[in-house]
Amino acid sequence: MATISKSLLSVVLGGSILGFAQQQPASLESLFRAAQQAQAGGDYTTAVNDYTQAAKMRPDMPVVWVNLGLTLQEAGNIPAALDAFQRANRLDPSLYVPNLFLGMDYAHSGKAQQAVPFLIKAKKTNPSDAQAPLALGRAYISAREYSQAIPELDRALHLNPKLSTAWFDLGIAQLDQVESDARTISIENKQSPFAGALYAESLVKQGRFGEAASLYQSILDSKPQPPCLHSELGFALIRDHNLRHRKLVRGIIGTQGVAN
Repeated sequence: MATISKSLLSVVLGGSILGFAQQQPASLESLFRAAQQAQAGGDYTTAVNDYTQAAKMRPDMPVVWVNLGLTLQEAGNIPAALDAFQRANRLDPSLYVPNLFLGMDYAHSGKAQQAVPFLIKAKKTNPSDAQAPLALGRAYISAREYSQAIPELDRALHLNPKLSTAWFDLGIAQLDQVESDARTISIENKQSPFAGALYAESLVKQGRFGEAASLYQSILDSKPQPPCLHSELGFALIRDHNLRHRKLVRGIIGTQGVAN
C-alpha cells in the first residue's frame, strides 16, 4: 500500500487546508479544522466523516477531495481513496498529490501501465520530491521496463541518497536488466556459446546455480569455447550443492523443531 510521509502530510494539512479554510464560511472552516485535528490524531473515522461532509458542501474544490483521499489512504481504504483522488484529478489535473497517489495505488494493484502517466505528471509537477521518481521506477520494474526504471531510481537517489529502498530497487532493476539482455542475446544467437555463457553468468548472480550449471554443461563441447568455462561450471556446481545442502539441513531442523 502506498504510504504517506510525514513531510508530505504536513504540507497538505498545514498549507492547503488552512489556506482554503480561511476563504470559506465559518461552518466549513470549522469542519476542516476538526477533520485536520482528527486526522493528525489518527482518528480516521471522524476525519473521513468530516471531510465527506465538506465534500458535500463544496464538491467543486479539489482540496476537499485531496484531503479526503489522504485520510482514506491512511485508513487503508484504497478503493475509496482512489475515487477521491480521481475526483480531485478531474477538477485539477495539475495537482501533485492526486497524481502521485493514483500512480502508486495503481502500481500496487498490479496496473503498472496505468500508473506510469500519473507518476510522470507528478514528477514534472514537483521535481524536487524523490517519491515520484521512486514510485515511477518501481512501476517500470513491474512493467519489466528496466531501462526506463534505472534512470528514475537514479534520480530518486540523487534527490535523497538516504532512501535505502531505492538502492535495493535499483540493484534489482540492474540485475533484471542484465538478465533480460542476456536472455535476448541467447535467444537471438542460439548457436553462440558466448551468449549462453553470458546468460549463465546472469543466472549465477541471481543464485540460480543449478540452471546456470546445466547451461554451462550444454556448451562444454562448443567451438570456440568461452574462456574459463570449466571453472565457471565447477563453481556453479559447488554453489548449487552447497545451496541444496543448506536447504536440506534447514528442512531437517525445521522438522525436528515441529516434532519437539
